[in-house]
Amino acid sequence: MNYQIQPTIKVIDANMGSGKTTYIINQLNNEKDRSKRFFIVTLYLNEFYRLMKAIPSLCLKSPNEDDPKSKELLQLI
Repeated sequence: MNYQIQPTIKVIDANMGSGKTTYIINQLNNEKDRSKRFFIVTLYLNEFYRLMKAIPSLCLKSPNEDDPKSKELLQLI
């Protein structure tokens, strides 16, 4: 039999200023299994840089500013 592991997808959506990024930072800092992979999409690069600074243990990858974000997104997927 060929079993595939289905990824768990969790969408975090709420009003601006409600603590979404803080929640993500706390969840990822408390994650013990470093083999897990996470896919985080933010609208603004400054939110990405906030995540990079707050979670230095993760190897986060940012889009190349010279390429369209959609192209970079497809490469990361």
